[in-house]
Amino acid sequence: MKSLVKLMALMLISASFFASCSKEKFWSPTPPFPGLEKQMTIFKIDPLKDTLLVLESETMIFIPARAMQSKEGNIVDGTYELHYREFHDGLDIFLA
Repeated sequence: MKSLVKLMALMLISASFFASCSKEKFWSPTPPFPGLEKQMTIFKIDPLKDTLLVLESETMIFIPARAMQSKEGNIVDGTYELHYREFHDGLDIFLA
């Protein structure tokens, strides 16, 4: 019974989050202590080549060639930036 209540609460929270998002503007968190949050790492990606990013944390991100599309559905053919950060514990998440 408790797991059903938790599932229903999670579904309600998820539904309200997605309902509040529009196609033009997405929700963006406000850090509780600006400046203490983990900063983004920015990678310049050539979309015409397979890319393997290996981070200090040993996380690997593989992006196949021609994997990115524009809003119109066209394959991206110009260099783009990937902004990435990762969280390893509750404190990282809270500060974000």
